[in-house]
Amino acid sequence: MGNIENRLFILILSLWITGCTSSNMLDEEYRTNQLRELYPAEVTTKSKIHERLQSKPNVLIERPENGWEDYDDPLLSQKLLTIEKQTGKRIQRVERYIKHDPRSSSDFYSLCNLWYYYDSEERLVDVVWEHHTD
Repeated sequence: MGNIENRLFILILSLWITGCTSSNMLDEEYRTNQLRELYPAEVTTKSKIHERLQSKPNVLIERPENGWEDYDDPLLSQKLLTIEKQTGKRIQRVERYIKHDPRSSSDFYSLCNLWYYYDSEERLVDVVWEHHTD
């Protein structure tokens, strides 16, 4: 009987962990899509976003002279190159805002990152929502 209970416990735990991961991934996708509806690419300007957010970005990055391949953070560099490939647009500037996450059900003080990617004319190329980690 103990063996069956152990297997059942492991099965339930696995399903719970998988379910949480899937819902977090879906949540990020859902929130990113909401931001994309709020701030349509190629139409929304950097000044419009600044006006709406009424704060300064926590991170501000300009495209290196030789492109994102030369940026000193390889993970962010790869992320930017992927976004450029997906959108077909050149990213000139990146801004990240750390904001309070009002939709968090698990933590009242939860934060999120809002990433804004702009072209050389300061129009939005893409926007991405992600969980903030310490």
